Amino acid sequence: MKATKDKNSEIVILNELAILYKDINIAKSIEYVDKIEKLLKKNTFSYDILIDVYRNLGEIYYFSAKIKKAIEYYELELELIKQIGTERQILEAKYNIATLYFKSDDMKNAETYYKDISVIAEQIKDEDFKMLSYQALYVIYLKQKKHEQALIYFNKY
Repeated sequence: MKATKDKNSEIVILNELAILYKDINIAKSIEYVDKIEKLLKKNTFSYDILIDVYRNLGEIYYFSAKIKKAIEYYELELELIKQIGTERQILEAKYNIATLYFKSDDMKNAETYYKDISVIAEQIKDEDFKMLSYQALYVIYLKQKKHEQALIYFNKY
């Protein structure tokens, strides 16, 4: 079933309201998230709308301390970005996921994502993401007491 213009408008508005309330009333934000999730189950939307919605849902779930759910939405966003987005957008999506894995102390997955970020950032010459990934990998290896590997990334930034 294809979404009508009204459904597109509705999900965009709900998405904006969910983000608006994220910082001032997370419970209200989650109410809008529930409405968004119901719309997602019943309709199809353009990739552009879905990318924005998934990113925002990831952010809201992160702020409400539901890390697994946040990662789930960031991964959905990443899959769509891989199809229609830029390399920079891929870096941003992967960085969100890596950061959540890092914050939830899942160093194995964080390391995997940060390494991917460093490779892509090197390929497209994105200095910001190169430095962010090197710093994160340095900290990961330091926490794991892998000092030689930590030193390699420390010297890169």
